Amino acid sequence: MTGLEWWGYLHANGDIQVKRYLGDPRDYTTDCDGNPFVLAVCEPFEAHSREEALTHIRQELTRRGVQAPKRTGSFEDYSRNFPHAPDPRD
Repeated sequence: MTGLEWWGYLHANGDIQVKRYLGDPRDYTTDCDGNPFVLAVCEPFEAHSREEALTHIRQELTRRGVQAPKRTGSFEDYSRNFPHAPDPRD
């Protein structure tokens, strides 16, 4: 493999965030636990590129049956779905 390690998560807004893994397990554990914006985490894995990592994360989330929330674009819908999340307008 390439030695490039990645991890990622499904954000509450439906985006998949792809992150380089630099060896600190807190990145995908402690920092994500209790975070209202993190819906699901994909632990570190190797991939040749960011695009390959994104594909891996999508496949892993699908395998687990995790689906992204529907986007509505309205703050009222956002705050109703995530009542404990900080107000993004602040």
